[in-house]
Amino acid sequence: MILKIYDFKTLVPLAACSKIKDMRWERYLYSLGKFEFSVPYDDDCVSALKVGNIVKFDGKDGIILYRSLKGYELKIQGCDLKFFCNSRVVVPPFVYKTKPQPIDSYDRIKGNAETVIKHYVDSQCVNPSDSKRKIPNLVCAVNQNRGERICWQAKFTKLDEELEKLCKISKFGYDITFDEKNAKFTFDIFAGTDRTVSQTENAPVVFCREYKTISESEYTEDWLSASNLVYVGANGDDEEQYIHAEPSEELEKHFMRLESYTNISSDDVEEVEDGGIAYLEENKPTETVSGTANQRYKYKTDWNLGDMIISKITAFGDIVSVDEQIIGVREEYSHCNTLITPIFSTNNILRKMLKG
Repeated sequence: MILKIYDFKTLVPLAACSKIKDMRWERYLYSLGKFEFSVPYDDDCVSALKVGNIVKFDGKDGIILYRSLKGYELKIQGCDLKFFCNSRVVVPPFVYKTKPQPIDSYDRIKGNAETVIKHYVDSQCVNPSDSKRKIPNLVCAVNQNRGERICWQAKFTKLDEELEKLCKISKFGYDITFDEKNAKFTFDIFAGTDRTVSQTENAPVVFCREYKTISESEYTEDWLSASNLVYVGANGDDEEQYIHAEPSEELEKHFMRLESYTNISSDDVEEVEDGGIAYLEENKPTETVSGTANQRYKYKTDWNLGDMIISKITAFGDIVSVDEQIIGVREEYSHCNTLITPIFSTNNILRKMLKG
């Protein structure tokens, strides 16, 4: 496969590299992906492999952030283009106003999930009040108003961290892609395909040893820092403070009540309630199943990042059968060998335990 290299500012092509060794690329639904590879020190493309330049490889786009030379080999590392969002914090409106109002203390937005997500990218990266903060050649795809209504606020937090929270709640993924033909970067959200047995439009995909669709698997259940009910404190002091109790949907099914507390700087009831939902999403008990996929299911044809699939694994005397989302994909290329590893995230509401 050929790796293409582009100048970050002009987006003109600089070189193409075919002598790539040990390429590893990890993509994630909600969070920052990363890549690394090596090339011979005397390859013709070496002069173009500079920090900040853009790379394109097998439909994936990234930015170089690290390079080192050891012996006769140049090692390159970087991240996918979600790094643009990692490079910005959410600067609230009051910073740019001579006479700010209390409402300007946070960057606040209400609307469907797609509107809220793209608002933050637009206000911090595409059309920020301070033009020096603008990411060159970055645009947002047309808003299709997808997702349920969300109330959100943010202030001096990392933009990519806010996007991760919003995407986990709304079950969307996001990505930034490089359009070499039109010389621009495009931000957009996407939803995976439902390939579980509960639907009839797509062929079900089941990852398990029984069907010989994975060669290795691992199961983890983690309640060490979980919470299933949070008390959310709004603005105000002592008895005047509004307190909202937000339970998880699964509270009554859990083995016990696990309480916690958080603050939301707002008097808006919707914002306080949504802040509680977001807190529970970040601190819920987790179950994860990871496996090394073989070639029985074709990557990008039978399954892809963001898809809802079925995984089955024998664990602790039970057969655990779960509907879950593919939240990450690890691709490894070495010599003529390709290893694809899907990373799953369990949807606890749909979890079933079947006695083995």
